[in-house]
Amino acid sequence: MEKKAFLTLVLFISLFSTTFAQENISSEKKTYKADDGTLFYNLTTPMYFWISTSPTDNTNDVLLKSSTSPQYSNPMYLDMEGYNTLRTDYAVNQTTKKVVVPQTQVRYEIYADGSAPVTTSSYLIAEKYKTGTVQYYGKGLEINLKSTDPTSGIENIYYSLNGATFQKYTKPLEINSQGEVKLKYFALDNCGNEEKVHESTFFVDNTPPVTLKQIDGMQVGNVLSQKATISLVSTDNLSGVKATYYSIDGKKAELYTKPLSAMLFFGGEHTLTYYSIDNVNNNNISNFGENTDSKFSFEFVVDKDGPEAELTFTGDQYTAKQLFVSSRTKFEIKATDTYSKIEQIKYGYTIETNETYSSAVTIGEKNGLTVLNYFAQDEIGNIGKKYQRAFFVDNTEPSSYIEIGEPQFFHRDTLFINPKTEIKIVSSDLESGLAKVEYSIDGAAYQTYSSSFKIDKAGYHKVSFKGTDNVNNVEVAKDSYIFIDNLSPEIYVNFSIEPIREETKNGVAYPVYPTYSKLYLSATDKSTGEEEIYFSVNGGTLTKYAGADKITAAGLLSKEQFYTLKIVAKDKLGNENEKTINFFISKK
Repeated sequence: MEKKAFLTLVLFISLFSTTFAQENISSEKKTYKADDGTLFYNLTTPMYFWISTSPTDNTNDVLLKSSTSPQYSNPMYLDMEGYNTLRTDYAVNQTTKKVVVPQTQVRYEIYADGSAPVTTSSYLIAEKYKTGTVQYYGKGLEINLKSTDPTSGIENIYYSLNGATFQKYTKPLEINSQGEVKLKYFALDNCGNEEKVHESTFFVDNTPPVTLKQIDGMQVGNVLSQKATISLVSTDNLSGVKATYYSIDGKKAELYTKPLSAMLFFGGEHTLTYYSIDNVNNNNISNFGENTDSKFSFEFVVDKDGPEAELTFTGDQYTAKQLFVSSRTKFEIKATDTYSKIEQIKYGYTIETNETYSSAVTIGEKNGLTVLNYFAQDEIGNIGKKYQRAFFVDNTEPSSYIEIGEPQFFHRDTLFINPKTEIKIVSSDLESGLAKVEYSIDGAAYQTYSSSFKIDKAGYHKVSFKGTDNVNNVEVAKDSYIFIDNLSPEIYVNFSIEPIREETKNGVAYPVYPTYSKLYLSATDKSTGEEEIYFSVNGGTLTKYAGADKITAAGLLSKEQFYTLKIVAKDKLGNENEKTINFFISKK
């Protein structure tokens, strides 16, 4: 066999590179030798063959040329991706330099790599939501880039966020920014094949929705009318609101679907807590509960009850079967409300109650049974109970007159009485009734009348009197004039003849009158005049004097003896005077 020279085949690659100008990263087409010695050659790279007699000295290298297919050589290109060989059909023993028997091929393995890597991205941990063509991710987003290359393998993966310079990917990307994110990435394999840049645009939403309460209807501070409604308005600038929940007074949370009517609540204090969830599960639920953030809590009061109003009277008033007042009486209306301030108080004497109360009101001159209507309204529009109060307006003073008892005597426009005559004052009031009756004598201080009275002092007197009713209507004082006659008549005794002598009895000398003597009795009174004269003889029965002839005719003084004559005179008021005389009647 012909001896063949040992050749060293040297492969020359025409290298070239591509630069990603915007990212400032270059990729160079190259040959890559793996750790196990496997050679990878870029499929698109031109190939030249050189032979050498030395593995190290290339001074005598010779470029091989093909005379049979020069059009496909210098350069030559590998024909397929992956496994390729350069070979000769006869192997030669390196020691004997003879062809190896049996026939054996000598192969040089080359792996052609002309395909770019394939990189995929995966989005880990975070919640995701897509609407239309827009993708949203929530908190904790991590992006994992994984690249595969079936031939030479991956050299590096590169990425860029939001237009920044590309950098090597070494670990999952943690995306904490809020809003739009533009991600670019690609990979280079070990032969310099570059992957087409992948671009992905998505949004990161890592903040919860904003939920605001809105009160529609009457509201003052945190006090709501029962006609008010509470709306929860939630907004989210990115993924959008998925749901809103609320809880009343610590009860189980419920899905919010429509405004909450205050009418559904019991009257009194309440606490509303609420939160919203967006489409990537951002929420403020951590603020929902006992330690609720004030931004998501609303303490309020539902005021369903109107104010209570209280009517009071000041001044003249008296209560019996009903309330009596006078025109001078004032009424006051005070209103109280548990939760709200008082807006206004209305009153009136008709159902309309169209007068606005501001301060104490005087009853006025209206007389008789009166009904006052009144109610109060609080500042959120609740109208309290409508009250009615009936009362009697008594503007009429009492009526009084004087009664003079017996004895009395009226003469010449003058009423004469004596110290024993009782004086009564009769007074009445048909409405609130009498509180007191007073009288005054001769202009002295008034004193309270309780029962009949008498006047001892003689002469003319003025009795003034007036009544006061239970609501202090005072009667105009009336005057009555009377004359007190406390003097008894003066008695006169006259005989028709002078005494004829004197006789002594028990040491006392008495006149002696003859048996034919007549006795005359008379009396005088300065004020009312003498009314009657009575006499009795020697302790006998009093007999009304009817003249001297009556005494003579009765023979009362015809016996000869000692006489005791008692005379009693009375005036027209019963004032009486008594006189006793002693004398003898004798014939001699």
